[in-house]
Amino acid sequence: MSFGGRLTLLKSVLSSLRLYYFSLYSVPPSVLKLLESVRRIFFWGGDLSGTKISWVKWENILLPYESGGLNVGSLKNKNLALLGKWWWRFKTDTTSLWTKLIRSIYGIDSGLRSVDGLAHLPILGTWKDIWCDTSSFKDLFPRLFRLDRNIEVLGNSIVLPKKTLHNNLIPKKVEILVWKTRKKRLRVELDKRGVDLYSTRCPVCDEDLESVEHLFVSCKFSKDVWSRIFKWWNFNLPQNLVFSDLFLGKSTSTMSTLGTKIWQSVEWICAYYIWKNRNMMVFQNKGWIPPVVISEIQVKSFEWVSNRIKDKTIDWHVWLTNPSLICT
Repeated sequence: MSFGGRLTLLKSVLSSLRLYYFSLYSVPPSVLKLLESVRRIFFWGGDLSGTKISWVKWENILLPYESGGLNVGSLKNKNLALLGKWWWRFKTDTTSLWTKLIRSIYGIDSGLRSVDGLAHLPILGTWKDIWCDTSSFKDLFPRLFRLDRNIEVLGNSIVLPKKTLHNNLIPKKVEILVWKTRKKRLRVELDKRGVDLYSTRCPVCDEDLESVEHLFVSCKFSKDVWSRIFKWWNFNLPQNLVFSDLFLGKSTSTMSTLGTKIWQSVEWICAYYIWKNRNMMVFQNKGWIPPVVISEIQVKSFEWVSNRIKDKTIDWHVWLTNPSLICT
């Protein structure tokens, strides 16, 4: 099963099996630790009898997309949120039968005096509503407000919105590969973890030590693939490809928002097929043929992107001859 399949099962099944118990009981830390361990082992492809390398800290995987994670969510936070839901209903829904029963047994506050009165306060937004004096935090602290809204601030001006590694036009397996690549957590980094390898040279070109930067940017075969991709889109290939900017979907001024997302999808799919063909050379002893790789990228990118766009129809002939026209 691919990482994308395991991530889907992780979110839809393993994170939902215990919702009933999580909404009724405060889960002990030892149980939470065990449950998170089961989820972590499953995600990395292991089982209870043996584990595999955890390439990224589990705490980072739990984070939302905007913070560099995979939006899995913490079981502890879910438990607290579900228990908080009952507290909120207890404080606001005073006419329900279960609220009357609890209050008749444990008293009118039922041990919640420390938070008594909060239910009668209006629901305030952290930044835009007025908490004190006559000004909101947004007006009092504009720089912090922009930072909280995931905007990069330089001096007194807003420069550029932060890029998030999430794109719903491609399969999860491609998205996770790019996420691991950006974090430099692929098998090509095994020697840095103390794993004894037969060779650390690039298996594709055999001209340099294998690394994430070399495989996806510097290797002559990868450069050939990127050159053909940029030519296909009628873009000028940068003289010096920069690894850190490779998957950000940088677009031209004529591209629409959707067009930028489509171009980013093609970049990510290109990286996926570079990695896939590298593994085919290593494990199946198959050769690397750039025209075949490009053909696979064109077909799969059209299939994945066109099936995920709801309000736009993509013509195959235009996609094959000049896809940048679709993105204007």
